[in-house]
Amino acid sequence: MVAAATQERTMGLPQATALILGTIIGVGIFNLPYSLASIGPISIVSMALTTVGALALAMMFAALSRRLPADGGPYAYARAAFGNGVGFTNAWSYWITAWAGNAAIVTGWVFYVEHFVNKGSVTGWSIVIALVGLWIPALINLVGTKSMAAVQLWTTIIKFIPLAIMSTAGLFFISTGNFTPWNVSGRSSIGAIGSAMAICLFSYLGVETAAVAADKVRDPDRNVPKATVFGTLASSAVPSQCGRSGSRNCFCIVGMLSSAAP
Repeated sequence: MVAAATQERTMGLPQATALILGTIIGVGIFNLPYSLASIGPISIVSMALTTVGALALAMMFAALSRRLPADGGPYAYARAAFGNGVGFTNAWSYWITAWAGNAAIVTGWVFYVEHFVNKGSVTGWSIVIALVGLWIPALINLVGTKSMAAVQLWTTIIKFIPLAIMSTAGLFFISTGNFTPWNVSGRSSIGAIGSAMAICLFSYLGVETAAVAADKVRDPDRNVPKATVFGTLASSAVPSQCGRSGSRNCFCIVGMLSSAAP
């Protein structure tokens, strides 16, 4: 039984960290420039504040996973602290957010893919593209944790490289004139920052995924906390085009593009 349990734990620290990174660096982060364009460069402040909050969540999940390295993450913690009823409600709510978020994910997926194929946005082909984007990851997950972990690791590397280039090479193409007007939302500064933070927070969904999959991680009391902190730090250090990594990549994108650009 012990050997069987060990064999089921197919993810080490690199795979668990990639699980965090791959979940955070997804469609949400690539859509952030478009989503935040109507708010303006003031969204840099929102990115920084949201990043601080995400890191605080990561530290909390790291601490909880050391105390209770159980499969289920937030569900397991709520159940242990408040009983089965609260645990069930937590798990049900988390599941709903997971599949409801697919609507935003598939919208972003179709938006980008149709820049290359189906440029006429024929409805039938748009549906096919959407289904492909939803079912390929689902099938990979159904094959098994080991295959999923390998795919997650390599796709994370592929996504991470262009973001790293953007947040470094982009520094040489910044124009200070693009930081004005600072707030184009028509709201007060506080209102604009709050609105942008609500959008940015969606991009940070995923800080809990290593804790959720703790039963599949080797040495979970050590690797899950490390993966949670390392993955969140890495995603915040090299954000995608105005997003996740807080200020640096957001700073680069805003500095390169005029707020009046389409």
